[in-house]
Parts: sequence; structure tokens; C-alpha cells
Amino acid sequence: MTFSRRATLALLLGLCLLAAACGKKTAPVPQRPEDRFSFEKIQSSATNDCVSASFEVQGASRFLSRLVVLVEDPDKACPNCPFRPDRRIELALTDERVKMFPDSLSLSVCGLGYATPPRFRIGGVHAMIGMPLVLTPVLP
Repeated sequence: MTFSRRATLALLLGLCLLAAACGKKTAPVPQRPEDRFSFEKIQSSATNDCVSASFEVQGASRFLSRLVVLVEDPDKACPNCPFRPDRRIELALTDERVKMFPDSLSLSVCGLGYATPPRFRIGGVHAMIGMPLVLTPVLP
């Protein structure tokens, strides 16, 4: 076998291995149901300056490491447009704006300073690194 055939064969083998390694990559998700949590029974309110919500954490609440409040500027948004947050407010579970109860949480974030009440979402950060945010629906 000549050198050029060996090089061609090695190149083809390398391309086959590379193609086999490629595929659809998705965000990781907890495989076991006992590793997942969700937000249920959500109640929320928003004023020009504050957003607040209370909700139950169902499932593996021990994996909830912190909360993220995603707020959309009401001056830049339209009611029927997709939700596009302008602010991301990170809250530790020990933050004074977060109140923890045995089976639920409540939070209140003030100082937003909008002319009209904003839309917002709450995201739960999973303790396992790389997991996607667990999100509430868009709240009024």
C-alpha cells in the first residue's frame, strides 16, 4: 500500500470518527424524576416599582439553589409580543427578599422604577451544574 493510499484511508477514517461524534446536542436534564423540581400554584402581582410572587416547589426542592427574576421593560414591550426580559435579578435563597416556608416560597423585588407594571418570570436554578432554568409562565 502506498503512502498516498494510507494517508487517504487515514483521512477517511478520521472523518468517519468525526461524523460519528457529531449529533444533536441538547441541554442536560435530570434523568431521574426524583432529581426534578417544578413551580406550582403560582400567585403573582406587579406594580410600577415591585414584582412579587408566591408558589409551591414540587418535587426535589433540595436541588433548588437560587432564584432568578427575569423582568421585561414594559415601555419596550407589547402585550401580544413574545417575552423578552431586559433585567435578570439573581436571588439567593437566603436573600431578605425571599421568604421560605416549609412547602412554598415567596419573593418580592422592588426598586424597578417603571411607569407601568412589567411582565416577569421566575426561574429556579438547579444545583446540578449545566441544568436549564426551571421557569414559571410569564406573569402579569
